[in-house]
Amino acid sequence: MKKIFELNKKASIAILLMIFLVTFSFLGVARYQKNSALIGDESYYHLRLSENIEKNGFEKNGLSDNDLSLILGQKYYFNLIDFVLSLVKHKIIFMITIPLLLGLASLIFFYLALSRIGIENNQVFFSSILLILSPPFIYIFSSYTVYPFLVFFNILFLFLYLNNMKKLSFLAIIPTLFISLPSVFLTSLILFFIYIFNKKDKREILISSSLLILTSLIIYFTFYFPNFIPNKLFFFHRNIFSRIISDLGASIGISIFHLVLAFIGLLVIKTKEKRFPNYLILLFALILSIFFNLIMIFFNFFVCFLASYSLSEIYHKKWEIDVLKNITLILIIYGLLFSSFSFQTRLISSSPTIEEINALAFLKDNPSGVVFSHFSNGYQIEYFSEKSAMIDQRIYTLNNGKELLNDSNTIFFSRNIQTTKKLLEKNNISYIFINKEMKDGLIWDKRNQGLLFLLDKSTDFKNIYDKDEVEIWQVLSSKN
Repeated sequence: MKKIFELNKKASIAILLMIFLVTFSFLGVARYQKNSALIGDESYYHLRLSENIEKNGFEKNGLSDNDLSLILGQKYYFNLIDFVLSLVKHKIIFMITIPLLLGLASLIFFYLALSRIGIENNQVFFSSILLILSPPFIYIFSSYTVYPFLVFFNILFLFLYLNNMKKLSFLAIIPTLFISLPSVFLTSLILFFIYIFNKKDKREILISSSLLILTSLIIYFTFYFPNFIPNKLFFFHRNIFSRIISDLGASIGISIFHLVLAFIGLLVIKTKEKRFPNYLILLFALILSIFFNLIMIFFNFFVCFLASYSLSEIYHKKWEIDVLKNITLILIIYGLLFSSFSFQTRLISSSPTIEEINALAFLKDNPSGVVFSHFSNGYQIEYFSEKSAMIDQRIYTLNNGKELLNDSNTIFFSRNIQTTKKLLEKNNISYIFINKEMKDGLIWDKRNQGLLFLLDKSTDFKNIYDKDEVEIWQVLSSKN
């Protein structure tokens, strides 16, 4: 058994590639057999925009015009991944394969980067396996969002910078500035960790970070301002544990087994590695990750790195009872595999489902109008029904996002028909889309709550679709 953990780099990478391919092949095949839809609501946001760009160019769907799929007609700003997708003929195949290739490349560069800073090969091997099995890694490289691109270019930046290819490293990070400008602060954070672990010159790190931020500001004011002004100054109340732990329902969250192992690994590093006195930065990163998915994704890389110390310590430490040691290792491995498999099962059954797609295809043939639903359904509503959504996942960047969210919550939970009708008319809502997830805890957990009660009792609504636990209601009193 000991030889397994004494592999050279080539053998280690070969095993990691095999684990990666097995994991993502299972997910891809199972998802295709389930409903053949792309994973993730955001994938259809980029697909819709790329099709619009391909058809109309940037004249009718660019910086000067509104994206009319949202009720407010939010300004659309140039995104490199939408533009690239618009040039591709077979878009669906591209959207499935590109994240996988970026994930594979990110895994290899992560492995080589850890090796570069002097981490033992066994430790790097453990870290990489934990990364493949982690829910955030599985999610981002199985869906076409901004995340696989941002992760790949930042990991490539880390690898090149550590190998003293500074000019190439900064060239590698330029694409991220046309995908998500705020990610440059994450790149600066990576430079900070390089300083901690590799003892790079502090002055060099500060200059590099300053140049990155300055470049991003120049690009922002040249290409985006004032059409794109992000508004993240307000935070919604969230259940912290269900937000950061995947086992409790987080779509992008850390496995509880990874977190426990990472905490133990942190204690191991604290006692054995004097070069890591600044571990409190992890607490700060964890707090920020509650509100920003991108930070959660990169925090997961560090969690996997710390968790590998736990596995190594448990395996190499002398136990008085070897049987107890083996049982402990088996339980940990089982827990990690179970957590990974459980998350993949959720992704396989996640929205959009074939039932939801069929319902929205039906809605497409109905007269135009605004559709009300939970904001997580917004992108699929806009793509499949070709109608405007009251809110979608851009709610966090809208100037009046908090007001819209308050209106939405009142509509969901009020049993006062006059209050509900007033808000529906205010937002010009013609249709209400309800799926199984909304009735199973996302919004309601009882049939007679809020809007569900009004839909059953009031004559102001007409049920026009009710099949496979998906409902569409027409608002008869709204201004169509």
